Amino acid sequence: MGIKAKIKTWFEKLLAKVEKWVKEQNAEADAAREAEWEGPVEDYNPAAAQEVHDALYDPAVPLKACVRASCWDGNNAEKRFMNMVSPKFSDSKFGEYLAWTLGKGCDHVHLLLMNEGDGEGSGYDSGDPATLAKVEARIMTIRSKGLGVILWIVADDSSSYRKKLFSDPGKYVGRMAPLFRFASCVCLGLEMDEGGATEANWKAVKSALLKVWSGPVATHHTSGKYSFIGLGEVVMDQLDPKCTAAQITASVQKLRAKGKTVFGFEYARHPDAAKAKAALEAGAQGVGNWAGGSTPATAPANSTTTAGDAEDSVPFGELQWSYGGFKGGSAKLSAKARIMGLSVKSDGMSYQWMSGGCENLGASSSTDASCLACLFCLVGGRWVGGKFDWISTSRRTRDFANIRDGYNGWPKDSVSKAAAFAFCIVSKDGKTRTNVIRTGA
Repeated sequence: MGIKAKIKTWFEKLLAKVEKWVKEQNAEADAAREAEWEGPVEDYNPAAAQEVHDALYDPAVPLKACVRASCWDGNNAEKRFMNMVSPKFSDSKFGEYLAWTLGKGCDHVHLLLMNEGDGEGSGYDSGDPATLAKVEARIMTIRSKGLGVILWIVADDSSSYRKKLFSDPGKYVGRMAPLFRFASCVCLGLEMDEGGATEANWKAVKSALLKVWSGPVATHHTSGKYSFIGLGEVVMDQLDPKCTAAQITASVQKLRAKGKTVFGFEYARHPDAAKAKAALEAGAQGVGNWAGGSTPATAPANSTTTAGDAEDSVPFGELQWSYGGFKGGSAKLSAKARIMGLSVKSDGMSYQWMSGGCENLGASSSTDASCLACLFCLVGGRWVGGKFDWISTSRRTRDFANIRDGYNGWPKDSVSKAAAFAFCIVSKDGKTRTNVIRTGA
């Protein structure tokens, strides 16, 4: 072998070793970034840097992805998960309550921002600078776990807090403005018809809110009351804890007939599978008494999520696998893995799981990034695209760095030229896939 051939062979071996080392380092970094909460913890650990990045990149979950929440537990709601951001709770207890929420299979939480005396952990005002910082950090941790967030401005057992809020809504709502960017929805108050509050009071609060936030607004009243529902497009419904499934059905259907998005928010003071099921079957968008599991017993028949969301929003056969070095056109739709809520920005995208996960496509765990993230851009009337990254169940955001770098033939300007986008996840072997979701024109 000549000297040139020896040098070439040596150089190729060196490159192979470097490539192997880089892959090992990337694998370790991915594993660290994708670590999920695995149950109650003794010590609270703040969100990892990558998780914080994801929470800031796509801070709010679409409201239609918020279905399952569990807000109370124990004897007569002695455990208050709506208060988990309270500074009265230690970081360890916050971690325990968040782990419980995730363990129930919830996809969103409800959080009170001003709570003078309503239950465990009460006595905090998020308008206070120190409290605000603590609440914001905890909300970022909640979002980093993929949960949606519905914020409630003030609790009912908060007479002095409500008094100062009503006296200067712009001041007190404005102080909490940094938190609203994480919200899927904001409810004006808990049991708004209590304590002598008037419609004028709540109109002023809503006016202040709309100056700092533009998403959906909700109302909530005492059991079976709806005095101020005209102030919001969403109703957090509450009935007497002794309510029956038939009463839940009637209430949800009546509110939907008024054009409202309905949450079966409080029908019990603890998790209740039967009542949650009745609300979802009646067409509620979400529930607050979720008792466990990852999917509703039946698909919610509501006005914002249709049966079509679980299937292909773009015919799979129209997708042209032009880039990414992978041909997935023969993949069959999985019976269980469903995604929803596609959001695309110039530098990346996000989505939500409707049911199942990458484990249904062959991944070994929720953090195993062995499935393919496949994006398609509507350019000139054609859906062109393909694989652009690896993905796991826990990865709900992906940036477009690979596309900008021209990964396996991707035109660097693909995203900027597109009129709309479609997305699906495909197994590594190309045999199974999720449904196709889309956003844009």
